[in-house]
Amino acid sequence: MTPTRAKVGDTVRIIVQSFQVRSPSV
Repeated sequence: MTPTRAKVGDTVRIIVQSFQVRSPSV
């Protein structure tokens, strides 16, 4: 696993969390 990939995954995770918090789906 490359650090770049890990960084991207972390960023995506943060974005997804923000999306869920903004518009939580059931």
